[in-house]
Amino acid sequence: MAAPVSVSVVVPVFNAAGTLPALLSALRAQLSHPLGATEYLFVDNGSSDESRPILDGAAPEGSLVLEETRRGVSAARNRGVAAANGEVLAMIDADCVPVRQWLRELVTPFADPAVMLAAGGLASYPPRTGAQRFAARYGLNDAERNLAMAGIRFANGRNMAVRHDAAQAIGGWPADMDRAEDIEFSYRLRKRFECEIVYRPLALAFHQDRATDEELRQQAFGYGRGMAMLYRRHPDVLPWGAAQRARRARMTLRRRLGATRHRLAGRLRRSGVEDVEFSAYLALWDASFWRGFDAERRAPDATT
Repeated sequence: MAAPVSVSVVVPVFNAAGTLPALLSALRAQLSHPLGATEYLFVDNGSSDESRPILDGAAPEGSLVLEETRRGVSAARNRGVAAANGEVLAMIDADCVPVRQWLRELVTPFADPAVMLAAGGLASYPPRTGAQRFAARYGLNDAERNLAMAGIRFANGRNMAVRHDAAQAIGGWPADMDRAEDIEFSYRLRKRFECEIVYRPLALAFHQDRATDEELRQQAFGYGRGMAMLYRRHPDVLPWGAAQRARRARMTLRRRLGATRHRLAGRLRRSGVEDVEFSAYLALWDASFWRGFDAERRAPDATT
C-alpha cells in the first residue's frame, strides 16, 4: 500500500475580487482525496482591490494567506512553493472554478512515486461577451492541445500538480516570465526528470476568460512576449528563422483575409453572426500576439 502523500494547494492572487468568491466556494466544497493531509496557500501579489478581505473571510478553514511583493504569477507561485509543506503542489488560478472532484482526481496519480507532473482538464466558464466567446471557441483553455504540442508539451499553470521536490530541484517557475511561464516550467521539469505529463481530464476547472476586447488584446500581447522568450531560451526545440517567419506571414495574411471575407459574407447573409465575430477576434488576437512577440524580440537583451 502506498504511503500517504500530503498536498498543498497554491493559488496566486492579484486583483481577483471578481472571481475569488466562486473559487473559494468551489474549494470549500472539494471532495476528500485518499492521499493525505491538505493545506491551502493563497499568495496575494499586491492586490489593490478587495481580494485580501475576501480571502480573510471566505478561504477554507486553516488556509494561509501570504504576500509576495514582486509582481508576476511566477513570483507568486514560487512564494507558495517556498512556504508549502505538501509533498505534492496542486496549482490553480484565482479566476478558475474547479469541480467538486478536482483535487481528488488531480493528485491521485501521485500515489505512484514515478509521477512528477499532472495536468487537469480545462474549459471556459460560460461566456457572456464577444471576447469570452472567442476564447472558448479558439481553445485558449484546451488542455489536450497543450499536451499534444511538439517539443513543448506542457501542463497549464491554471490547473496542474507537481511533486514539490521536483519543482524545487529545477528552481521553480521562471520569475522573469509572466506569460508562457508554465510552458517553460514544464519543459525544464520534463527534461530534468525525463518524465511525461499525466493528463487528468476529470480534474476539471472552468476558467473565467477575459471579458473585454482590451483585456483580450493585453492577454494576446503577453502571450506573444512569452513565446518570444521561449524561442530565445530554447532554440534547440523552438528555432526561429526564415521558415518560421514565412509561416507567420502566411498565417497572418490568412486570418486577415478571413476576417474580411466573413465580414462581407455576413453583410450578404452568407456567413453566420458567430463566424463573423470569431474571425474578427481571431485577427485581433493575431495582431496583438505578434506585436508582443516583436516587442520582446527587439528588447535590449534579445538576439535576432
